[in-house]
Amino acid sequence: MGSGISGWKRPTRSGEGECEGTLRFARAFRARASAYPTLSCRILGMSTQEVADTLVALCSEGKFLEAIEALYSPELVSMEAGAPPGGSRESKGIAAVRAKGQWWAENHEVHGLTVEGPLVAGSHFSVAFKMDVTFKPQGKRFQMEEIAVYKVADGKVVYEEFFYAM
Repeated sequence: MGSGISGWKRPTRSGEGECEGTLRFARAFRARASAYPTLSCRILGMSTQEVADTLVALCSEGKFLEAIEALYSPELVSMEAGAPPGGSRESKGIAAVRAKGQWWAENHEVHGLTVEGPLVAGSHFSVAFKMDVTFKPQGKRFQMEEIAVYKVADGKVVYEEFFYAM
């Protein structure tokens, strides 16, 4: 009983066409799902702006590992400004990035954190991090500033690179 236009059905008695109702439902679902970053990334295919905003919100609360789980692609590539002793600047795959994040969390005490951004351009965004941290193994406290640049594809972070003075 359609009008001959593929995918469109006649308006219901309320005057609302099926497509209009579907769009209204999708908007309402997106608003509710935004409170659940993992759900909204997987189901809704977040935009670069939405991924960036969610990453900044999680990192501002110190939830770096949660950001990895919610927002990162399994095929992620991560580049550090410099290689750790005996290591590589590059980490490939979410397991390697998780391990790097876990090592960082276990070896650093964060006393202060400021997250600025995001600045979004197309499929990329950047975030500035300022941290007051202690490197636990040496008991050395220092301030760190870094710029992180991210690339998003299909609603997930697929590439990140960190720039900081060493």
